[in-house]
Amino acid sequence: EITLPLAATDGEYINTTMHFTALHTSEGVFDGGIAYITPPRGESASTPKTSDSLFEYSDFLVFRLSTNFETLDINPAASRLSGLERKDVFEKDFFNLIFNEEQATEYREDVLNVFKSKTNSDFECVIKLGNNEERTLLFNLIKQETESGDLHSILAIGQDLTEFRQSEKLLKENETLLNSIVDHSADGFITIDENGIIQSFNSGAEKVFGYSA
Repeated sequence: EITLPLAATDGEYINTTMHFTALHTSEGVFDGGIAYITPPRGESASTPKTSDSLFEYSDFLVFRLSTNFETLDINPAASRLSGLERKDVFEKDFFNLIFNEEQATEYREDVLNVFKSKTNSDFECVIKLGNNEERTLLFNLIKQETESGDLHSILAIGQDLTEFRQSEKLLKENETLLNSIVDHSADGFITIDENGIIQSFNSGAEKVFGYSA
């Protein structure tokens, strides 16, 4: 997470700060981020907070956690997907809330180990909802620290990857089927890379050219 001064010339926002939290895939690849703006000091208490709007209206699943991973609140997106009511999750352990006991222990240990050296930890998991439907989620847990570097809370941000993983699985199945058709075709199929190097040579091509793969 980084904090940047906002380059604004308007007097109302001249002292505004933007916070940017990077999100990563389970392989550690950068996958976008979330930016929110802290309004300038001296504002009235009634001024809406951008971070609060992000929490309430985001399509991401967002869990606000204590430093002990106790759930303080969940946003509407998390409530809709999990079937959990916001009033029922207060001070419930985050890992025990959405995982079985074995998974909860495993993920908690992994996150704690990563937190020893990094400010965020991510993991992909499959959870079973109340109706026995399984969803694939990518969670990114981010430490929220004070200016002095003390940990004061944790954000758990989840992305629903279910449809993406299903499409990915279907694509692989179609690729396997296509390769099987090509391998057993009477026609000769040869695939090459961008340098003209042969990558595959099916049985039909073997018969035509007399070479073996």
